[in-house]
Amino acid sequence: MRRQDDETALVTGVLVIAAALAVAVAAAYVMCAGPAWVATGQLPAVWPTLEGAVRLPGELADPARAFAPEVAGLMPGPAGWWAVFALMTVGTAAVVLRVWLSVDGLRGRARIGLRSYDPRGWVRTRSWARPRDLAHLRTGDGDSWTMVRLDRRLIGTQAETHVLTVAPTGAGKTSGPVVTWLLEHDGPAIVTSSKTDVLKLTLGARLARGPVWVYAPLVPPDALSVRGAGWTPLAGCEEWEYAKLMGRWLAAAEGESESQSDGARFYRHAAATLIGPLLHAAALEARPMADVLMWIQTRSTEPVDLLRGRGAVAAARTVQETWNLDDRARSLTTLTALQLLDGFTYPTVQRLDRPDIDPAKLIAGRGTLYMIAPESLQEITRPLFAGLLAAVFRECELHANRNGPLDPTLRVVLDETRRLAAIEDLPGLLSVCRSWGVRVATVWQGLGQIEQRYGKASDEVLGNSLAKLVMGPLQDEQTRDYLVDLLDEERHVETSYDVSGPLGRTARQQYDRERDKARAQTLQQLGRGEAIYLHGRDLPAKGKVQPYWERPDLTAVMQAGDTYLAERRARAADQTATRRIAATGAVTEGERT
Repeated sequence: MRRQDDETALVTGVLVIAAALAVAVAAAYVMCAGPAWVATGQLPAVWPTLEGAVRLPGELADPARAFAPEVAGLMPGPAGWWAVFALMTVGTAAVVLRVWLSVDGLRGRARIGLRSYDPRGWVRTRSWARPRDLAHLRTGDGDSWTMVRLDRRLIGTQAETHVLTVAPTGAGKTSGPVVTWLLEHDGPAIVTSSKTDVLKLTLGARLARGPVWVYAPLVPPDALSVRGAGWTPLAGCEEWEYAKLMGRWLAAAEGESESQSDGARFYRHAAATLIGPLLHAAALEARPMADVLMWIQTRSTEPVDLLRGRGAVAAARTVQETWNLDDRARSLTTLTALQLLDGFTYPTVQRLDRPDIDPAKLIAGRGTLYMIAPESLQEITRPLFAGLLAAVFRECELHANRNGPLDPTLRVVLDETRRLAAIEDLPGLLSVCRSWGVRVATVWQGLGQIEQRYGKASDEVLGNSLAKLVMGPLQDEQTRDYLVDLLDEERHVETSYDVSGPLGRTARQQYDRERDKARAQTLQQLGRGEAIYLHGRDLPAKGKVQPYWERPDLTAVMQAGDTYLAERRARAADQTATRRIAATGAVTEGERT
């Protein structure tokens, strides 16, 4: 806390005025003596030069006439005098601007460990970032996520950055960041969502850039604007190692939260161990997932015989060892496995049990994968989404090992990360996938969801997501406390007055105090579209998250995409009519129209 009273303020003001006058006098002499020094190499006397500076406004046509003869004799002609004066003015302005920018730049970053004599410690850091403090985060780079608009300037992220967004229900995350991130990206993309809004808004634009797959197994077909794509975990399971991995990926959807019992963890791993060889047997024999479920329900020895017939001895032994367990252990293992594969008991999921989605084509062809599940059915689709996402990430890792990182990068937008995009080792994924060319944005309703899902590892998720966007209003305690601590404090000047006698105020004292940059009420009252943005080592910024309809560049992309989609549908309808005519030789009344 720093105290300043009226006497101190008076002395400071006098010193400032005296210093300003001294600088003004020196500047007047330099600007008027400069032309003489350039012309003759001599500096005129100080006092006669200053007297001439006072008379200069009345002799602008011929500046030399404003000075005494001994000074005027050193001056060049009017053209030369004004040329030198202009150059000096521009140079001085450039120097002053450079010094001001340097000092102002020091205010854009807090520093620690400075020596007492370090001049950088004399500059007071700003509480909130201004656009010039975040000039290195201007959008335009293909590997940058657009985050907020700050004073009419769009602010993004640095390259190779993961994003974490906290947005409660109704905060506008779909129309704001989610749609924006898909429309602005030129490379492959994956998005998870609980609604079809994102699909309808971005389908045309994304289809114009590459192939599109929509995996929405429990969404009614008439609610989609395109035919749904199929996916099966059996794709690639002809390889024993890949089948083992797929079993783990499907089981990973349940996670290993700290509240989960040791027994639950054990039988989940046992179920994953059983599912892997069963997937291997089904893939080798071109069987559907329905057969895998039947084998588990009936504890059939058929997959053991099939695997042995194919020479897959290790896989056959794994299944047989499970069937040889005691009744309790075998029942718990099979029940857990059936729970993990419960989604494949639904007819709509069974109808999509086909390998339409190809991760290699997705990342090579700048494709887009939409993964949509209704909010009330996300428990069913969670293992399916976990397996599909893991298969794509595995393909990205293999591509990076063979050919280097993806270029352009794969952008993954995980809306409803806690309930919908169940990735077991999200902290580990965020730490390694940057080298694959994968960038991930996770969207949460509150930070409590991260801790509930990943326990102590939630700090790794926060630490590896260098760009954090917090949209209001915030009312949950955990997010509020984290944000208040991270924003830290700011300096605040408080003024007090000593009042005595009939004349009222007689003395004033000012105190520099520290207070939180944000408090519970200010965070709760963040308006729709308002957000706090934190990026790496930069100062925090309070900006506006713009919906897509407020950005002409995005609406133009959407209109072009809608036109492209309409043309494709028209061509498809014409081809269908042509094939029907060729097959029947007749034209219906509707086709004539």
